Amino acid sequence: MNRPFATLALIAALAAGSASAVGTVAGTPISNIATATFQDDNGASQPETKSNNGIPVTTTVQAVPSFSITPNSTGTPLTAGFSPGQTLQVVPGQTNVAFKYTLTNTGNVPNESYSLARQTFNSGSSGLTNIRYVLDSNGDGIFNPATDTVITNDKITGVAPDQVKTFFVVYDIPSTAFNGQKAGISPIGNRDANSTYDGTGASAPSDSDNYHQATVVRTDAGNLGPLNDADGNGQVDGSATATAPYTVSAGATTYNLVTPSGDSQSAIAPASTAQQYVYFSNTVRNIGNRSDTFSLSVPDTSALDAAGFPADSRADLFVVDNGGALVSTSSTTPLNADPDGTGPGLGGAYTFIVRVTLPANAAPDQTATFPVVTVTAKSGNDPAQSDTTSNFVKIQSGVFGNATPGTPGAPAADPSLNPTKPGNPGDTVRIPMDLYNSGNVSDSYTLAGTVTFTDANNQAVPATITYYADANGDGVPDNTTAVVNPVVAAGQELKLVGLVTVPTSAVTGTASISQTARLKDVSNTSTTVITYTDANDTVQVGLIGGVVLSKYVDNTGKDDIPTPPKTYPAEPVYGTNVSTYNPNTEARPSDVLRYVVYGRNNRNSVIKNFVLSDTIPTHTGFWSVAATYNSYGSTFPGASMGAKILYRVGTTGSWMDTAPTDRTLPAGTAIQVGYDWNNDGAITTSDLLPAGAELKLVFKVQVK
Repeated sequence: MNRPFATLALIAALAAGSASAVGTVAGTPISNIATATFQDDNGASQPETKSNNGIPVTTTVQAVPSFSITPNSTGTPLTAGFSPGQTLQVVPGQTNVAFKYTLTNTGNVPNESYSLARQTFNSGSSGLTNIRYVLDSNGDGIFNPATDTVITNDKITGVAPDQVKTFFVVYDIPSTAFNGQKAGISPIGNRDANSTYDGTGASAPSDSDNYHQATVVRTDAGNLGPLNDADGNGQVDGSATATAPYTVSAGATTYNLVTPSGDSQSAIAPASTAQQYVYFSNTVRNIGNRSDTFSLSVPDTSALDAAGFPADSRADLFVVDNGGALVSTSSTTPLNADPDGTGPGLGGAYTFIVRVTLPANAAPDQTATFPVVTVTAKSGNDPAQSDTTSNFVKIQSGVFGNATPGTPGAPAADPSLNPTKPGNPGDTVRIPMDLYNSGNVSDSYTLAGTVTFTDANNQAVPATITYYADANGDGVPDNTTAVVNPVVAAGQELKLVGLVTVPTSAVTGTASISQTARLKDVSNTSTTVITYTDANDTVQVGLIGGVVLSKYVDNTGKDDIPTPPKTYPAEPVYGTNVSTYNPNTEARPSDVLRYVVYGRNNRNSVIKNFVLSDTIPTHTGFWSVAATYNSYGSTFPGASMGAKILYRVGTTGSWMDTAPTDRTLPAGTAIQVGYDWNNDGAITTSDLLPAGAELKLVFKVQVK
């Protein structure tokens, strides 16, 4: 009964050995001996009997080679139903794209070696480059080109049963790969012959269903905006710092102030009678996932004209070189890709300058809008991708001149007009004026005006013009508030009337008017940008007054000697009432009558060729004559150093510089005197008597 049990144990042992053979290393011997114990018929135990006289039965484990490469794929690449074992998104130009694989010796053969081949697929024309197999040298499962080593001859060697080897399929993506392009590799593993363990009929397994897939995500784009704010979000790129006004500069040279606002910026173009420049700084930044070069452009002259700029405006692009000079540019340098490839990161940037040239006396086409230079940056990788930004120019412009009908009129103000306003000394003269803001930005002005009159001494007498609002243009001030520093909105006109009082000392003639409106800097109203001038108007001062001739007579006594107790009479002064001065003068024969004659120029102008005359009365004889010139402080220029009194007997003939003394001159003889202004020895139209000056004639005759 025992025997059957022994036999069953042997069968069970053999069966167990046969079941674990695949996991047992090839070449491992499996040996055993069967035994039998028994009793004889008398029940006595007998010696143990061994099979085959104790010689073991030996079985050698054969080689069962197998291996696996994972992860695996299913289906055929680029067809429906394809499922890659692993996927990655890549960008054009990306290097060291790595897919991790594991090779496991699932057989029982030691020291196995596997050759790696590959099968690739690609949906584009740009293939993968620099393909290599790399062993995970440090076993961390992460590809590191610095520590992991390229597999020599594409062979993985020395792999023991159940051992796992990690390797990477590594390659580069061409920079020309297009968006959505798919490419991949299946590493094909082939078991190499193992002479130590391979016998007749040894298998040569392979593994080839191991495709991965790399999908190209290509972004070619750029942001263009104000200086250091390419995305135009109002913050300095890569920070939360708000953008602020800045001054454009090139080396040590500074230009104008620019004010950014989101994806646009503006600058003031001060009014100028000469050609001028306005500068902006702009920044373009690569937000694509590969290096790119961007072309830059601005509108041409005709496009700027259509955008509201004055005719002949132009825009140009510059970059600042190492020496601080402006160098013309039309494209960026190659700009590095955005590191994270999503846009907000900091790809390479390029800052350049836009210079806008405005003609002399520039004014915008429309005062309600700002003309804009639209700058464009276009991707060199994909010309369909571009971005724009706006540089607005605020142009200061004004006209100050004589008033015209309407508000504003056509033109709004006309400095070419040269009206003459009449006014006499002491009068208030009204000068209607218009101030028109022909620019597109509200402006502040300072008004000033002066009328230069001339006094009797031919000296300038300036009189200040005071300006008042005159909304309806009727030449009458609207109120008593003087307008000195008005603010005029863009496109608006301020109607004014200037008042000036003609000085009482003004002589007749034309007085010049000089009027200015000083346009102030928008950001600094203490600075004058330009002065608009209207200097061709005049005030015509009217002629007032006349020539006053006064004559007085008194008796100086016999032979010009008063009889005591009388005293010699003092000469009457100018202005003495003629009607009350010695009205009842009586004389006896031989008495001398003294005539004092004043000839004064009371006009507000000079007079010429002034001759003062008196005649020897009937019943008298000539005694003496004397004359004097009194300027009364007049400093009227032009008198000769030798100017003097001249005398003439009669109304014709020569003039003398000494008074006549011939006492035989008969009655009826005229005695004339004049002031020889130019010292030419005669009284002519070249001889002047300034305003306020006089000639005094003292003429004596003796009663017969």
